[in-house]
Amino acid sequence: MKSMLSGLLVLLLVLSGSSQPASAAMEPEEVERVHAEAPLHLTGEVTEDVLLFQNEEHSQTREMTLEIEAVLKQPENAELPSSLPIQYTYIPSWVQMTGGEKMDIAVGDRIEIWLEPEDGNWHPVLSGTSVKHLYYIDPRSEHMRKPFLMTVQDFLEIRYPFAFILVLLVLVFLTVAGAMKVIEDFHRRFG
Repeated sequence: MKSMLSGLLVLLLVLSGSSQPASAAMEPEEVERVHAEAPLHLTGEVTEDVLLFQNEEHSQTREMTLEIEAVLKQPENAELPSSLPIQYTYIPSWVQMTGGEKMDIAVGDRIEIWLEPEDGNWHPVLSGTSVKHLYYIDPRSEHMRKPFLMTVQDFLEIRYPFAFILVLLVLVFLTVAGAMKVIEDFHRRFG
């Protein structure tokens, strides 16, 4: 009985999916203010995009190389190379998220980007909100595959929107039937 309840709990957790943290999107005026304060503002073409390391959950730390076309703002007395490595956090399109925009980068994109230094590297000041695509390569590929169980869950939700309710009803029925069996066995032994 205990293992049946444990199995029920695990199945419900898998079918309900994992919750994603929510955050509110910034007001456009706030985005403009942060961009205006950014020490480095560039346009250029993405010539390379590599994985640095896999983070926990569904994200990666990646590094793009931007071939600089125009420097719109830079720190005083700073000399920039012709191509600049930029680190960012990648979150796949299949991860639901509210708030700011995700980084959506592909080799060949031409972008305008606002940057700040962090730990000796350049980073977007507001993740994907600090990237404006001037030319967008299409089609794009995901850097991370969607987990199998998430794919099955999405399929069931689209194809059979009431599958979760049906599975829940079956599990409730099995739990009640199991409880009735336990009561019946108890009455046979002690009744």
